Amino acid sequence: MSLARVLPYTKQLLESVIEPGDCVVDMTAGNGHDTQFLAERVGPDGRVLAFDVQAQAIEESTRRLDEAGMLARVDLYHESHIHVGARLSDEQRPVRAGVFNLGYLPGSDKSITTTGEETLEALDALLPVLAPGGLVVLVV
Repeated sequence: MSLARVLPYTKQLLESVIEPGDCVVDMTAGNGHDTQFLAERVGPDGRVLAFDVQAQAIEESTRRLDEAGMLARVDLYHESHIHVGARLSDEQRPVRAGVFNLGYLPGSDKSITTTGEETLEALDALLPVLAPGGLVVLVV
């Protein structure tokens, strides 16, 4: 048996649940690839919340989304994903999907990172607002 590569498989899983107009969360924006993918899936009426502790990640994600014309669909936060609960407090829709792509931003300061405890806290905040049939993917 041959398993699919992890990132294409992650996108396949997310595509199976995300609909236009959904609210979704990218817990680790990185260079914005997953964030853009999510913004494409939720469409102009959806909302993506994206978090990253690296300023470089937020800058690159902003640039990528702006060039793709999708910046208005995304709320980018230069902070740990532990704040997801507070940032979702004004959202009326349940969260359809969340993705954690844990690791280091290529070429970044490796001393700036989230901890396993922060990820567990973020997961604890996300699960109660997850839509029935929703999905959380953790890439570790």
